[in-house]
Amino acid sequence: MKKSALICLIWIIITGITTQAQNWTRQNPSPTFQHLFGISFPSADTGYICGENSMVLRTFDGGTTWEELNFPFKGRQLQDINFIDNHRGYVPVGWAVCYTTDAGETWSHSTVPHGNASYYKTSFLDDSTMFVFGYDGSLAKSSDQGISWELLYQAPGEGEKFNNVQFANHLTGYIAGETISIYRTPVFRRTNDGGITWEDIA
Repeated sequence: MKKSALICLIWIIITGITTQAQNWTRQNPSPTFQHLFGISFPSADTGYICGENSMVLRTFDGGTTWEELNFPFKGRQLQDINFIDNHRGYVPVGWAVCYTTDAGETWSHSTVPHGNASYYKTSFLDDSTMFVFGYDGSLAKSSDQGISWELLYQAPGEGEKFNNVQFANHLTGYIAGETISIYRTPVFRRTNDGGITWEDIA
């Protein structure tokens, strides 16, 4: 009896997984041979993708069709794109952050402090507060929707990159990353004062 029940349970799980897999359909993000790295869907129908050679694509029909947008910085490897709503979005390009308020039709940019940094990812706390981070262990913050920036944190020493930064609120935040070395030592830090000081988490 127990064996029959177990077989039945396994069959249900496998059937459920197969059914879920069948709900996925291959999308065609326009004829492109570029590698794509970042994706953001602020709503069910509107989405954006970014990738190498400054490729930025947009869809208004849930990914059925895509169009390429005219991105101002050419020849860049764009690793992250993040839209707060259907019209306002951000793309970091190393020393600056490009932003749009009209769904990618036009772009402006703001310079991020610390000239040696290579910022390639963004993280948001709310509609106004955002962070940008990446190589060389730098973390910058904007409190005015990306118009201006301040260097919030510089990792001690050299040879670190931040892979992700998340803030639970205006005081508590976390950094996950690694050292840029042959050993790739993990980096995991926490702040309880809004990013002024950080401590390693064992």
